[in-house]
Amino acid sequence: MEIYWTQKNGKKILVDDMTEAHAKNTLKMLLRNMEISKQKTQKEFTELTGFKLNGDMANEFNDQQEMDADPFYEDTDYPY
Repeated sequence: MEIYWTQKNGKKILVDDMTEAHAKNTLKMLLRNMEISKQKTQKEFTELTGFKLNGDMANEFNDQQEMDADPFYEDTDYPY
């Protein structure tokens, strides 16, 4: 399967042809965008509902629920 990446300038390149540095930078960009999107969603939720988690225990519980729902999350604290 051929998968293409669209660069900032609009040029499409084959992902298999990316250099290692380009692939790393792409991954970093995706992770940054994911974090920004998560923060924006949390802010919008708080503004719409007026509900906000307060305290370390509440936030820890919420983070754990997100990790449990993520099929790609790998808990590296416990070797299998």
